[in-house]
Parts: sequence; C-alpha cells; structure tokens
Amino acid sequence: FAHEYPIKLGSFKIPGLGKKGPKCDHKPLAKFSADGHSAYFKLLKCKRIECPSCWLDWARRAVFDLALRIEAYARSSATRPISAIMSVPPNEVKNWNWDRVNTSLFQRGYRRIEDKGIEGGVAIFHPYRLNAYARGRWLRARKGRCKGRGHNDIKLWDWVRSQVRHGENLFKFVKLGPHAHVIGFGDSQPHSCEDYVIKFEGGYRHPTRLALKNVVGYLYYLATHTGVLNHLKAYKRHRSKEGELSVRKQKTHTIRAFGDLFRINPKELLGEVGFNTLASEIATLLKMEWKDGELGYPASHKELGISGKEIEWVPIYELGKYLNNEAWLTSL
Repeated sequence: FAHEYPIKLGSFKIPGLGKKGPKCDHKPLAKFSADGHSAYFKLLKCKRIECPSCWLDWARRAVFDLALRIEAYARSSATRPISAIMSVPPNEVKNWNWDRVNTSLFQRGYRRIEDKGIEGGVAIFHPYRLNAYARGRWLRARKGRCKGRGHNDIKLWDWVRSQVRHGENLFKFVKLGPHAHVIGFGDSQPHSCEDYVIKFEGGYRHPTRLALKNVVGYLYYLATHTGVLNHLKAYKRHRSKEGELSVRKQKTHTIRAFGDLFRINPKELLGEVGFNTLASEIATLLKMEWKDGELGYPASHKELGISGKEIEWVPIYELGKYLNNEAWLTSL
C-alpha cells in the first residue's frame, strides 16, 4: 500500500535538484503581431519544484499563496502570527513511512499544538536537518559562522544546493529528521512531553509576533528546503483489493493548512480592495508584481529568465530560416 512506502535518507531531494520538464526553456512560436509583419517566441517554463531553473519561481509563488492566507487572517482578526517547530524525538520512531509522517508528526502535532493555544496555521514539512559535516565544511570554506540556526541557515542551504549541483551527494550534508515548521495564531502555552516536541520561537512566555515582512522571509526560507519525494510516481500507484493497479490522485502534501486557516478565502476576509492591496504588498516583498489579478515579474527581472524582455519579436520574412533549424522545429 502506498502509505507504507518506507521513508529513508534517500527518499527526498530538496527543491531545484531534479530534472526540468521536457519543454522547459524552449521558445516556441507564440503568436503573430496584429499587423502580420512579425511574430514572437515565448520562453516556456515548467515551474516544477524540482527544476533547477524553475524552483525559485515555484518557491516565490508558494510563499505568495501562504503569506496571503496568513496575513489576510491576521488583518481580519487584528492579531499577529507566531511560529513553532513540531517534531518527534529520534528514539521514538525507528522506521518512518508516509503514513507515520501523517499520523505521528502532522495529525498528532495538530492536536498537541491546538491544546497549547494555536487555533490554526500552516505547516511546512522538512525531511532533513543539516549535519555536523555540512556545518564544518561551511566553516572551513570560510563562509562565516551563522549567528543562529534556523532562518540564518538559508545561505548554508543554498551552498549545499550548489555543491550538489556540482556533483556532490546531498546525503553527505544532511541527516534524516522529519519535522514541521508552523506559522499560526493563538496564545502559546508550555509543552512538555517525552514522545513529542513543540518549541515556540522566542519561547512560550513571549513568542515572537511576526510582521508581514518576517512572515514572507521565514516562509521563503522554509520553502528552500522542503521535502521533494523521490518515489512520488511509485507512491501514487495503488493496487485495489481486486488487484487492479491505478494511479492515485492524492499527493504527498509537504505544505499544509490546518484549523482556522484551512480553506479560508482571503478575498472574502478582506474585500476586493483590501485583497489587492495585500497581494501587491506581498508581491513587492518577493520582487514580483501583482497586476490585473495576476502574479508576475517586472519587465526588468532577469533572475528567472521569464520577464517581459524574454519576448523576442522576429520579422515575418525571417521565419523561413527557422524551418531549417531542427532544434527550433522540435520545440514547437
């Protein structure tokens, strides 16, 4: 059964360490100009979490959706969110599978953290923790000591991603340690239990209340190394009691909402004007833009290669030369 698939050190990647989609970075003929004198080629992007060139776009869009949900609730309820970490001590679980992640980490965590005052929030799953070897290599490379673990580790994770892209093994730098980070709403209370850990950022007595800028920054950090399940195709295969093999529509959700933030509608909470104002604020923090109800990039944006400057207009009389270009024909 799919949920019984074992989770081991090699079961995941982090974003940006997989393969790009089959049409990613292709430039097919998109449309002709109104006067019929020229045509333009549009750069295609797969926008996959595992794609080396698209994962940043995936991360920004995921953060936008989460931050919009969190901040809409914050403004409508006149309260600020706090953050926490939920995890199971290593000695409590010898063998992990996806069902155990759902029950022992997420579902138990929702119940426990609600008992400690958090009425709802979003949770982001991380399968790995950086090991001592990674931190030692980082220091020996004279990258500087992180002032503190957590949010300050974003440069270290980016460095690990770079090392893996240059041929090193990801699993030299990480250890298996499934845990979840929560951004939620409520009043924190002390938690003491041998079989489950809940740690509030800033301590339960005076938890850190996050402003919008901090919410966006923290979510982006969390998105940079969330789990990307390697055996997702196998996981989605399901054999029924009659022995028939089918593909499951259910996915392994590494980013989830719970409690009061489950299925909320930011536009209903804030109204049309308030929603668009907030969407524009979040987009600006992500170096994107909210225009005509859509999230995109300014024309000057070059980091992801998907700005307006990627539109390449070609005079109609020059199209003939493309017919002799096998690579171009393949990209159509």
